[in-house]
Amino acid sequence: MKFTNMEKLYLLHLIENKNQNTITSVASAFNCTKPNSKKILDKMLNDGVLCKEENRYMLTKKGNDFAEKFNKNRINIEKFLNILLNLEEDKIKELSYKLMGNELDILNEILAEKSKKMLKFKSTNVDYNELINILGGGEYNAYLSIDKIEDELKNSSIETSMAMMGFESNVRIVVGEESYILLTPKEVKKASDGFIRSGFVMDISYFKNGVEEDVVYNEKNFLIPLYVFKNWKLINKKILYSSSYLKISSKIGFSKNHNKKAIFNIFIDLVNL
Repeated sequence: MKFTNMEKLYLLHLIENKNQNTITSVASAFNCTKPNSKKILDKMLNDGVLCKEENRYMLTKKGNDFAEKFNKNRINIEKFLNILLNLEEDKIKELSYKLMGNELDILNEILAEKSKKMLKFKSTNVDYNELINILGGGEYNAYLSIDKIEDELKNSSIETSMAMMGFESNVRIVVGEESYILLTPKEVKKASDGFIRSGFVMDISYFKNGVEEDVVYNEKNFLIPLYVFKNWKLINKKILYSSSYLKISSKIGFSKNHNKKAIFNIFIDLVNL
């Protein structure tokens, strides 16, 4: 059933303000004339979403079902905007109503859908099984950074590893029968002895129960099993991140292979999955 945006707002008003259901109170709530409000209410009567008892307009079972659906979406949008914008509660609520009352159905659907996943994360600690269950099957955007591991601790600050030059920063998380993080390597050019030499990542490995396991390389991408990134942290209800020690084998020019361990950090922006 198709509703105008004003009809949606009337349904939201009536489900949240059950005692303000006369023409006078509805017209006052929407700052419009009684004839205009009556025209909208009478149309909704004819559509079967309202019934009338004396001078009061009441939601029918059909109307209540639609009103609850719209209100659930509005509340999800309100919660999403609260996480995203961190404004005062009254302003967020007002904004959620304004979004529902404009020709923004596609945006409203997107916001409501995004909020569903975000609000399912109840704790700041998330393991990869919970991550898989909440995300569901599909591919999701994520971001990579790689930190250097010092053989000998000289400074407290953690430096970005040069290995980061060998990967695209945008990565994909694939959730399915086999869930993995898809990393795309890229060529590195480095000046050495007066020459520009090309370098590339040859292998990545991880450690499982004390055993070193090679990461599968397939169609120009490394497929790291998602369980390698077992523990995730939720920051400010918007960002998930996890870190793991991985071993990288790379080669520049004709030199021998360089084997280094580094900390791979994966970030998931829940606002922009």
